[in-house]
Amino acid sequence: MQVFLFGKMVDKLGEKKLIQLCLIAGVALAVVSTIISNYLIVLLVTCFIFLAFDLLRPALTTYLSKTAEKEQGFVAGMNSTYTSLGNIIGPALGGVLFDVNINYPYLFAAVIMFIGLLITMVWKEKQSANGLVN
Repeated sequence: MQVFLFGKMVDKLGEKKLIQLCLIAGVALAVVSTIISNYLIVLLVTCFIFLAFDLLRPALTTYLSKTAEKEQGFVAGMNSTYTSLGNIIGPALGGVLFDVNINYPYLFAAVIMFIGLLITMVWKEKQSANGLVN
């Protein structure tokens, strides 16, 4: 199902806009998850967060591959490295934050995603200034 949804969304929005949309949804839903207490709503919000993340990863990988040009191997390696580091450091840091306050892991994730969103907006301006099209 993800393949069909991803393909249609990329065709309609493009990778960069899909990345930004997923980050916006991730930030909003992470913050919302800290203020809701109904079990069913928590379940639905969590499902939408995972959907946003499941769309984000292939969109980011595709975007990086397309913009890397001659440096595709290096960029793919760095993407894999940072993903692996996130998979190691993220849960450990989340556990520490959870011990302090149950909402801190979600708020920290929202801040990181918001920073990522700002980077994509600045990155877009730099690419436009250099004459790159995407």
